[in-house]
Amino acid sequence: MLFIKDNYYLVTTNDWFYGPDGSQYKAVWGRVEILKDETLGIKNERGHANWFVAVGRGESSRAIIAGCQIHYAVECPEPPISTHTKHWTEQGGKCSEYLAPNPVYIAEDIDDLKS
Repeated sequence: MLFIKDNYYLVTTNDWFYGPDGSQYKAVWGRVEILKDETLGIKNERGHANWFVAVGRGESSRAIIAGCQIHYAVECPEPPISTHTKHWTEQGGKCSEYLAPNPVYIAEDIDDLKS
């Protein structure tokens, strides 16, 4: 996949991660920038991620994801729903729906997007 710098993407990670608010997330939304391993001040060994994606522009909200941890990436110019979202579970052959917090970390200042 070719990331276009400063375009907005919804990036799904291979595993859950904690955001700065202490909540768990499975994806992050915002503007992307590809970073090389030297940007973080570390040099990775062969077989590990040697590139990273920075998502978001805020000093305190920016997320940095190792390339090997990206599961999916979808260009997504509008922020996803930030309220509760519909989930489902199956027990005993019956499907039931419930609302849960949205697992997408918004790495942009939404107020800046509205102006």
